[in-house]
Amino acid sequence: MNAYLIAGIVLILFLLILLFLLKKRFISSGRGNHLEKAAKNGRATEKQDTLLRSYFRGLSYILSNETDRALVEFIKVAQMSSDTSEIYLALGQLFRNTGEVDRAIRIHRNLLLRSSLPDDITLQTMFEIGLDYKKAGLIERAGRTFEELHEKFPTYVDALQELGGIYEMCR
Repeated sequence: MNAYLIAGIVLILFLLILLFLLKKRFISSGRGNHLEKAAKNGRATEKQDTLLRSYFRGLSYILSNETDRALVEFIKVAQMSSDTSEIYLALGQLFRNTGEVDRAIRIHRNLLLRSSLPDDITLQTMFEIGLDYKKAGLIERAGRTFEELHEKFPTYVDALQELGGIYEMCR
């Protein structure tokens, strides 16, 4: 199997989980009560309908290997629901996988600037930034990022594995 196919499958699974979490979070936060009633009556808000349509269109484009078109759709989703960090993580991964590493770095760094970021999202974002730097050929920055990640989250094995790989490259 080629690496792009595996990355696409992983990304699709990630996005499906993200959709489930978004729906659960939206309804459990109390914001979804009127939407839940509208859904039972066969009506959804226009914003929700547009969001879901763009999201599924983006997934369809990924499956069709049309990454650029998928990016456009996921950017629409991110703009409509800017409070969801997971969408920005996925967008950054898509940009990195399509070679737009500068955009991936910018998205991931901006995400880290949020003050109320949960630890799991902070960990994932720092890891993604390390991968962004590595893909961009900024090996020293990637190494420092993985070292910082290891200091903040000592039990996170993936950071140590990446750090070991970087040390091997530099030998």
